[in-house]
Amino acid sequence: MAGDRYDLVAYLFFLKDWNRFMPIAPTTFDEAFRLLEIGVVTSHQCSWENYAQYNAALLEVQRALRDEDGASDARLIDAHSFCWIRVRRELPESEPPPVIPPPRVLTDL
Repeated sequence: MAGDRYDLVAYLFFLKDWNRFMPIAPTTFDEAFRLLEIGVVTSHQCSWENYAQYNAALLEVQRALRDEDGASDARLIDAHSFCWIRVRRELPESEPPPVIPPPRVLTDL
């Protein structure tokens, strides 16, 4: 298929039909599927069959999300985001609060 451009080809399919196909980041989704105990590996497996298995795995995640209270309308992109966040959640470093100088008293009026 596309070798090291698996992600690009997957993205083009996503643009064609985002209800059926999702973008892929093999390393990230391999880790997400491992955490969710889904037996799909995408790294170094670039083929139509593998991409179809990847999308089917995301459909299973979507079904599981829909079974949760309050998520009955979960879309395929929500399943994709859920998997992505599972692996890539990085909390932003807290920034120090801004320093606000004290008001100046105007005496030259």
